[in-house]
Amino acid sequence: MTHDTMNQVKAAAGSLLRNFCVTFIGAILTAGNYSETSLKAALYAGAGSVLMVTYNYLNKQDPRYGLGYVPK
Repeated sequence: MTHDTMNQVKAAAGSLLRNFCVTFIGAILTAGNYSETSLKAALYAGAGSVLMVTYNYLNKQDPRYGLGYVPK
């Protein structure tokens, strides 16, 4: 991997982690309790939140960290 590719992967991984954590915590707080059911729902919500970042990463037109990223 080149230095620019590694930066792209780090940026995408950071976005994935942030999206997952924010959605996961939000889903738990919205449920109002920490039962197994709300934990399962929060995990599903967190997993669903990373789909957009994955789409952006695979999108050739995305200048941030997509496959169409052009190094500066």
